[in-house]
Amino acid sequence: MTFTLILQFTNDNEYFPLSYSLIADGLCSLTLESLREGFQVDEQKNPLLGLEGRWELLRRLGKALKLHQEYFSISENAPLRPGNMVDYLFKEGSDRPRRKDKYVVRTESLFKVVIDGFAEIWPPSRTTVGDVSLGDVWPCDALKTSSTAADSTDHFVVFHKLSQWMTYSIMEPLETMLNIEWEHSNLLTGLPEYRNGGLLIDLGFMTLKPEEEERGLVNYKHNALKPGQPAVEVVPTFEPSDPVIIEWRAMTVATLDRIAVEVRKQLNLPNLTLAQVLQGGTWNAGREIASVSRPNTKGPPIAILSDGTLF
Repeated sequence: MTFTLILQFTNDNEYFPLSYSLIADGLCSLTLESLREGFQVDEQKNPLLGLEGRWELLRRLGKALKLHQEYFSISENAPLRPGNMVDYLFKEGSDRPRRKDKYVVRTESLFKVVIDGFAEIWPPSRTTVGDVSLGDVWPCDALKTSSTAADSTDHFVVFHKLSQWMTYSIMEPLETMLNIEWEHSNLLTGLPEYRNGGLLIDLGFMTLKPEEEERGLVNYKHNALKPGQPAVEVVPTFEPSDPVIIEWRAMTVATLDRIAVEVRKQLNLPNLTLAQVLQGGTWNAGREIASVSRPNTKGPPIAILSDGTLF
């Protein structure tokens, strides 16, 4: 079924004969029912949180491909595909000297494609400045002071978690298959998601204030009464925009930097990257401790009422 679903995004054409390539038109025409069938979603046997949000995100991805042809088109009338960003990246890196037969590409160039080229995929309900949606950027009340102006952005915290996750995920295969060396990869941050953040809660490094935990449990009870909610273990529950979630995610990013420093010292591996610490360390550890702490669901210690674009 999943393979059949993927085919709906694709087509055969003169540029990619007998191949299946993700294209903008296929994404824009995707229906909610097709996505439901493709993922075999069943409210009782196989629930999927945020299905409608994920569907809308995929359709917005198709729109983004059409709006940013500078990244996703290789020639006039050619299909608009995410993979065409590779041609853009090679052009961006054409002025860089090669190192040991490797193509040197700035990480900033890839992140520009992701953050600018995919800007339209984020829900319009996210933080905006003027008419511009900022994506995974949130006002943090803890950073406000008595002198903070009403229209100030000084207290905004920038996560771009899915954008950075996508960037990390693109970097590795391009490095392996296309012999690319990424310059300035250390500019990317740790990922503020539920495995990394859940690890810090489950280990007792961070704890909820009693009044916030109580409020989160009330939220859980209210949400559990809604039709179609899957059975989950009782944990404090909050909206993505809740100050608790914003502070939790911000502290996770800051703490991951400290963890990476200590891991490098302990292993005597000064060149160990933050991505390696995340993938082989904190994320996996977060999953394992969750399976012990909440064996029925293996979920996080704090739940986010996800719209499919934040988890």
